[in-house]
Amino acid sequence: MAGAGGGGAQARPAPPAGPGRDAAAGEKADSSDALMDRAAALAAAGRIEDALAQLDGVLRNDGSNAEAHAMRGSLLASLSRHAEAELAFRAAVAADPGDPASHTGLGLALIRLGRPMDAAEPLAEAVRLDPSRSRVQVEFGGAPAGAGRPAEAAAARGRTARTRPDTAYASAKRGWKLLDAGRGKKALAAFTKAVELDPLLADAHAGRGTALFTMNAHKRALAAFTRAARLDPRRAAAHYGRARSLQNIGLAKRALAAIDRAAAEGMGGADMHIVRGDILCGLGRYGEAAAEFEEAARIRPGDKDAAMALGAVRRKMAGRKRA
Repeated sequence: MAGAGGGGAQARPAPPAGPGRDAAAGEKADSSDALMDRAAALAAAGRIEDALAQLDGVLRNDGSNAEAHAMRGSLLASLSRHAEAELAFRAAVAADPGDPASHTGLGLALIRLGRPMDAAEPLAEAVRLDPSRSRVQVEFGGAPAGAGRPAEAAAARGRTARTRPDTAYASAKRGWKLLDAGRGKKALAAFTKAVELDPLLADAHAGRGTALFTMNAHKRALAAFTRAARLDPRRAAAHYGRARSLQNIGLAKRALAAIDRAAAEGMGGADMHIVRGDILCGLGRYGEAAAEFEEAARIRPGDKDAAMALGAVRRKMAGRKRA
């Protein structure tokens, strides 16, 4: 089956653990998602204070929303409100200790507040979680020296001096070329640089999601694709990537909504129909799935994936009738 970036086969995810799994997020998640989308759109339009107001609404509903805390920290930092940004990033780290971007934001806020020794720990953790975070390494090159580790600082500077990009766009462009060449880890590093240089560049988030998806890091890919979709809601490929990531972590209902959004934004082709059919199979909707695989075979005659999937779903339908 087609991958998020048009790659090879992916195992079909297991069905959700129970009928209420997708509903567990409930109205709170729906409300938070809507506010997050609005905040991202306002931020992209330069209306930072309005975006912050939307994020405050998210956090009133769900004070443990790590993404909202992290976005709030980034926006506050863009206004040079670094003391407030520090608190926002600390809340993000507490809510999701495994997100290197939040550790990065915290470290940079502390540096800008003139506290390089305090910054050393979160920046080191960011590098540990994601060694591709070159901008962290640039800043980390200063922080450890202030903390009495000059050799470590020199090594960090050396790692980045050879690869520093001129612009976020150039780094993202390089990332796509590396992905096309099958060099996923280097592509991830390039996209990560681009995101750090311009956190509002949807193309860089989408590329980062695609690179992570190829590495089977589906939860991290989902976060990246979600940010891309929020920054650029008309980007069909970001919704498609969300669908594939959600499918691979077993959230079939949400995956179906995402693939339908991708189709609404203009995505078509055999791969899209195959993915939609796979998702419908995961939901036990075999008749609809068969129609999707048939459409894929019509668009791309002789496609082996479509033929195999169609045969499998027809056998399931026959077995259901016998039962």
